[in-house]
Amino acid sequence: MVLLDLRMPGMSGEEVFLRIRAMQPSAAVIFVTGADDEVVARRLLRCGATDYVQKPIDLDYCALAVLLGVARGSPPLAGGSPEPMVQALYKLVRAVRLLDEPASPLRQSLEQLTYAALRDALAHAPARALSQLEMMRRYLDEPASSMMSAEDRARMEEALAALTSFAR
Repeated sequence: MVLLDLRMPGMSGEEVFLRIRAMQPSAAVIFVTGADDEVVARRLLRCGATDYVQKPIDLDYCALAVLLGVARGSPPLAGGSPEPMVQALYKLVRAVRLLDEPASPLRQSLEQLTYAALRDALAHAPARALSQLEMMRRYLDEPASSMMSAEDRARMEEALAALTSFAR
């Protein structure tokens, strides 16, 4: 697990990331970034970074990202696989964090709902997690969501569709 700042003296975090990838392609890398670096951080997510955390650091989210990054690299416990709902929710978190408009009220609302759903799932409260997802679907049905790019909407719909099996 590597926590890596994007801005460092001598070599950028992006350059370090590329070197890490060359030496250890499966290494979990979480970027720490300021708001003005978020576009770069989202691009690095597309290149295989595990996640990014904005400054000032939300310690709860950072701990969650580290926990999930480590869990993804660990062998399954007692012959089982990691909890499928948590894995699907983490994909939804990543889809929300890849949205093109980081400061939009829609993205902020979707991000809060997704974090709440993930925390509920981790706390073994799947019914509460599913209610958060239902509120998220309502946000996506609102006119403001029509401003999302087709790529962003497809990514969100795919991540939400993976969670529909848990509602049954």
